[in-house]
Amino acid sequence: MIPLPPPLSLSPVLAILAGIDIASTRHVLAAGGVELNPFMVPIVGSVGLFYLVKVAVILAICGLAWIGSAYLYPRAGTVVMTSAALIFTLPVVWNLAVIFA
Repeated sequence: MIPLPPPLSLSPVLAILAGIDIASTRHVLAAGGVELNPFMVPIVGSVGLFYLVKVAVILAICGLAWIGSAYLYPRAGTVVMTSAALIFTLPVVWNLAVIFA
């Protein structure tokens, strides 16, 4: 297996967080909860579009990380990926708190 460049080494973490976010969001919505992100409200009704948006966001973040490392500053991609992982953690923690509360 070819190793990922350093800025993209966190991409599996983002993919896992996005998967947990999707599953936990669908669980909360099925239990009568509401989507709090105003950008996602019109999207969560369509499962396919919901997945597509999540994948597109992760690919965009990975692209920004790669471009940042390649053309701006060697550690820019690591900063982008770490920040994205921390931001992706917030809805996951919120959804799990709602589910287990």
